[in-house]
Amino acid sequence: MDLATRSDSWPATERIIQSALNQLTRRCMEERGFSYPAGSAHPLPDPADDAAVVDLPGRRESGYGLAAEPGAAARDTSAVDRYYATLSARDRHRFDLALFGPHDRKATVEIPGRGRFQVPRQGCEADSRRRLAGDVTVWARIAYTPEAADIQLSDRSRTAPPYHTALLQWRRCMAASGHPYTDPEAAYRSLQEELRRTGATSAFRKRETAVAVADGACALRARLPSAGLEARRELAASLGEDVRRSLNELAVLRAAVVARAEGVDEGDE
Repeated sequence: MDLATRSDSWPATERIIQSALNQLTRRCMEERGFSYPAGSAHPLPDPADDAAVVDLPGRRESGYGLAAEPGAAARDTSAVDRYYATLSARDRHRFDLALFGPHDRKATVEIPGRGRFQVPRQGCEADSRRRLAGDVTVWARIAYTPEAADIQLSDRSRTAPPYHTALLQWRRCMAASGHPYTDPEAAYRSLQEELRRTGATSAFRKRETAVAVADGACALRARLPSAGLEARRELAASLGEDVRRSLNELAVLRAAVVARAEGVDEGDE
């Protein structure tokens, strides 16, 4: 259930996995003559923590992040991207080859409900994933199968009692704030469309921030994120037997990945 809904222990263990992947990839790239300035992964919000999921301070600063202020993109660009931008065209090609391997050396992984994914078999990223999961296709299954289950549960949760009740409260709150949308996704999509029409004007930025803050405040009042999680966790029991069997298998495999990732962290201390 934790894997299907990416909740409970999942955010903490996912950070352990991603941090270890960064460290392994950094070592591999340095052996090939490149810097790979990726450190510990950022903490992921607990989906049961409404305040962390909503991030109201972040909304007050940049709305939904659709129209970043000048200079914000440079501040938010990862250290790896900034390093990549300093390379010549020739070195970028060498960097890509070292990280991802040749384009024709990929494996195809079929994920039920998500389609086919092409994953590198060679390169530092593939080597790091193989170190943790044993095989790049196993890594892909661990990464994408739970995501497919979570999307399925999220779609079904919209009409589930816990979420539906909270959503009605959210709608009343938003209407009272002067922003009558049917759900948070509709508010976000409306701002996306407005941005395409008007561009990132000062008026748009002001409106984006206003809607995003109202959306977040109403979500906190209605406890919408945690209601959605509650609905998804209740619905998880109704997943098909084949899906549950696959998730149980992947949970065991992922636990082994976490154990190996913790070993990487310990080795760097």
